[in-house]
Parts: sequence; C-alpha cells; structure tokens
Amino acid sequence: DFWHSDNSYAQECSGPTLLYALKVPQGPEGPLGDTLFLDAAADAVNLEGLSRSRAEIRKLRARHNVAFNAGAPLPEFSESPPVLHPVLRHHPITG
Repeated sequence: DFWHSDNSYAQECSGPTLLYALKVPQGPEGPLGDTLFLDAAADAVNLEGLSRSRAEIRKLRARHNVAFNAGAPLPEFSESPPVLHPVLRHHPITG
C-alpha cells in the first residue's frame, strides 16, 4: 500500500481528483474498497508543528519519476526525466 498523487510525475500538476461510484460493493462491515482521500491542508498544519517553520517547509521539493512508480521499476518509462514539485503548494484559486 502507498499514498500517491495522481500524475505527480508530470511537469504540470494535475487538478483535483474526484471519485464517483454508481454502485459500491458492500461487505459485512460496510463498503468494500481501499481508496482513501486525505486533508492536505490539515497535514500541512501538522507538518508545521514538527519543528519546521512555514518558510522551511515551503522550500522542500519532492522528486517524482514515473520510471519508478510505487518503487517498482518500469523499463518502458526509463527515458522519462524525473520532475521536482514543491512538497506543499497553494491552491490556485483559494490560496
């Protein structure tokens, strides 16, 4: 299991991710499946509490490479260059 951001390997970041199900399979304890979403704004606040200042966090960058999706080598993408993205970015509309 791993967390990911859709299309993080692309130079231009993708927009919001939405999930809509017409029919959700049910198990004895509720809906089946393991797609989860997180509150990135709340996580950003939690990061700031880990002895890093907001300015320090804004400097952090993460390298994304489709050739190593989920840690597994994908030889068909070996020529794809890695990209760097800010660990935290502002929402283009709400800031």
